[in-house]
Amino acid sequence: MVLFSLLSGSGSAGSYDTESKKIELNGRTIGTSPSFVLEPGDIIRVKGEELVVTPFTTLRMGDMVKRRTQIIQPWDAAYSMKVLSLKPGMRVLESGGGSGAMSSHILDTIGDSGFLVTVEENSSNCDGLISLRKFLKREKNWEIVNSRIEDFSSGEKFDAAMLDLPEPWLAVESMKKILKPGAIFCTYLPTFNQVEKAHTTFAKSGFYVLECSEILRRRILVREGATRPDNDIIGHTAFLSFFVRCSGLRY
Repeated sequence: MVLFSLLSGSGSAGSYDTESKKIELNGRTIGTSPSFVLEPGDIIRVKGEELVVTPFTTLRMGDMVKRRTQIIQPWDAAYSMKVLSLKPGMRVLESGGGSGAMSSHILDTIGDSGFLVTVEENSSNCDGLISLRKFLKREKNWEIVNSRIEDFSSGEKFDAAMLDLPEPWLAVESMKKILKPGAIFCTYLPTFNQVEKAHTTFAKSGFYVLECSEILRRRILVREGATRPDNDIIGHTAFLSFFVRCSGLRY
């Protein structure tokens, strides 16, 4: 089986499975004939929408998965993964998997040689993540654990972590135990009050506060004689805070 992505200039995204010959778009499954063939670079019109076929990408995974929670947007994900210094072969912890958009970005970055553990408290979200794991063919390097992060333990330490939780400060003891010294982790929080409490709690617990950032993206509508910013602008998604697990030594 080979998966291709279907992308539109309006922001929609879907996929095409070369084995089942099925198109997934906007939550709908559309069957095609056994003789139907799509290849990268082809353009197809589905339900009145024109899409281009590309090699599979997780760029717009948030538009492809069935959302049960607010997703981490790709611009936030990209910056987070850069600061976390994710590389192929790394062992990464994620807590608050939600719909799996961030999970897919992490898996893309750490590759087949890496390993992702997603700790998710909501059992319905876990079911969705398990379905996504099967869709992405990631059964070998993606473990999904139905648990609270404060109750989670691991025999192996992690190289980095992503916490998409409303109260990440509850994970302070877990982060001490399961992150390698020097490991960077990120919290994803929508309000100033949450950010302040996270920074205060982790700093008092011996973690190094690296930075807090907000990533803003403005989409431009390019039309001959009428190029302008899109009216539908997301003014705020969340604040990204980064912390380092310290070794405890000072010189």
